[in-house]
Amino acid sequence: MRRSSAVAALVFVLVVLTVSCGRGEVSPNRWTEMTHEQKTLIVKSMLGAEMVAARKGGTRSTYSSSVEDYVRRIDEAYERGDDRPVEQIWPELAEAG
Repeated sequence: MRRSSAVAALVFVLVVLTVSCGRGEVSPNRWTEMTHEQKTLIVKSMLGAEMVAARKGGTRSTYSSSVEDYVRRIDEAYERGDDRPVEQIWPELAEAG
């Protein structure tokens, strides 16, 4: 299997697992109580969902930063007092496409 196919398969599995587990919204309180590993998994699943949407032609947003950068930026939003769920902050982290 080519590397890109393997990555796409892994992303698909992560998205399916995330959806099937019924993650729901991630509130500020829940985010701040998570371990770094949990935050990383949430961001990876959101990136995976964006990749799937992009392949289907359903998004113009580009997420090209590292997972660590997105985790840091979400942490910073909450440190500034943002009280929205992660899913509402997420679109603002995209680069214009």
